[in-house]
Amino acid sequence: MIEEVLLDGFEAGVNLCLRETNLPLRTFPEHCPYLFDDAMSTTGYAYADNFLCDTRQDWEG
Repeated sequence: MIEEVLLDGFEAGVNLCLRETNLPLRTFPEHCPYLFDDAMSTTGYAYADNFLCDTRQDWEG
């Protein structure tokens, strides 16, 4: 289920980028290059702090 959500999000992101940038489809990876845990990680990547919008505080009491 999580993998399906990640795939849906990736495809939606590519579609949005195609509409917003007019770049050719071949510009983007054919498959999502990240695993869910990698995408949600805040450690382990040099770019982790800037990789995704950190919404953890939205879910904390």
